[in-house]
Amino acid sequence: MGILDVLRKKPKVAEMAEAMETAHVARRKMVKHRNIVNRLRGVPIPDIEHCFGDQRVFKTDYDGDVLVINHEPFTTRVEVVAPQLIHEDGKAAALIQVTTVVGKGFDSYIQSDADINALNADAAGGALIRAKDGRLLVGSRFTWFWEGNVWQDELMPLIVEAALNGPRSILLAEKHRRGGLPPRFSGLSALSSHEFSTIREALPEGIACTVDDMGLFAELAMPFGDKTALVQFDKNPINPYLGPGVKAKMTLPNRLESLEKSLSAANYLNRMEMSSVSQAWHYGAWVARENFGLSYTCFFPNSICGNVPILSRWIDLMQQRVQWVTHEMMGKF
Repeated sequence: MGILDVLRKKPKVAEMAEAMETAHVARRKMVKHRNIVNRLRGVPIPDIEHCFGDQRVFKTDYDGDVLVINHEPFTTRVEVVAPQLIHEDGKAAALIQVTTVVGKGFDSYIQSDADINALNADAAGGALIRAKDGRLLVGSRFTWFWEGNVWQDELMPLIVEAALNGPRSILLAEKHRRGGLPPRFSGLSALSSHEFSTIREALPEGIACTVDDMGLFAELAMPFGDKTALVQFDKNPINPYLGPGVKAKMTLPNRLESLEKSLSAANYLNRMEMSSVSQAWHYGAWVARENFGLSYTCFFPNSICGNVPILSRWIDLMQQRVQWVTHEMMGKF
């Protein structure tokens, strides 16, 4: 065997060494995952990483205990933190926070609270907020309880959607509009009057609700007085980036003194939602209305609309959000 034959075999040796190193890395990751599961208050974060397993499209890694998902042009962090306050039933174990820092490429059309508010109208999986340190983030929050949570059927699908589509629904939809591009997707909502009737039948007693072919209306009691908050599901809107689905909105009856105060309140509530121990998922955004009122809005794409129990649960959780926001805003605005 000549020297040239020996040299030709070296790439195979190199490939074997590379394969061994890949196996070692995979093994270390598995050990790391077991440590993370034990460490992160029972939340199986590796389940989320597994959903982003296509390395041709996504790149996942860990920054300490934080799952980092690179999905161009965004980098999203999924972090499990202990709640700052103890929930009244004592069962809130952790907050799962999903955040994406807004890159410089989007700064040009996010200059004011009014710009943030306009973009949050397309919220699907998170709210655009200006953090106290001045950074712009798209964030969502899910509260993990020791008992009563449905990980596979409820939380995990929403966390994956929030990580992937939260920044896309707000920022890329706006980029398409600014570029004069047509909507990325079109089509019809997956929901019909039958699904809306199923949602109505699953609601707790005492919630007045009507449905038709285009959506659903429900009234939620406010903590004080005889006013009600209005919940609406509308299958007409199409998210410019995510396509058809259903627009979900909860509107408070109260109004603030000015648009400036309502914009400030919306940004404040979106920040506070990130640390709330409420069972209500922070999967959308608070938005200031032109009449100085406030609405909580989110968009469920067709990929989520097939999970009718999630939509039924959303209305039930809005009742808890009404209770939370009433006490959170008391005396502040």
